Amino acid sequence: CKYGHSAEGSTLRLTLQKCATYPDLEADKGKHSFTYSLLPHVGGWRCAGTQQQALALNQPLVAVELPAQKGDLPAAWSLVSCNAENVVVDTVKKAEDSADVVVRAYEAYDRRTAAAKFRFGFGVARAVLCDLMENELSELTVDGDTVTLPMGNFELVTLKITPAN
Repeated sequence: CKYGHSAEGSTLRLTLQKCATYPDLEADKGKHSFTYSLLPHVGGWRCAGTQQQALALNQPLVAVELPAQKGDLPAAWSLVSCNAENVVVDTVKKAEDSADVVVRAYEAYDRRTAAAKFRFGFGVARAVLCDLMENELSELTVDGDTVTLPMGNFELVTLKITPAN
């Protein structure tokens, strides 16, 4: 998440800290810790999975242990996934004004996607395309647990999902 970097020839530079004096004379002073990673790869950043590696580094999966519960646990399960490698599911949260589920995703590779298929780990009764304030814009077609929509280059979408009972 540090953006002060450069690459010139065979030299890589990374600025870990910059202490500005305006408007705050005390800005960035104190103890800091950093994590950074180098990802050598062949080909372009898209082929190397750089976006996914950066997300794994900056937002690591956190496991939470719960006491034993009743019911069956499937071998694999996902709350929401997308079939398109260039689409990143960024946020899943409860809607601000209802019990619906809000999903935010973005196209990360500067590549139009004709049919990004979002699959949910539950049945979907209704799906709506929304703006960032969760105002409903248009109804989407639902096929069981899947919602499909086109996405433009670097487009950000917000979906409001009503789970089936």
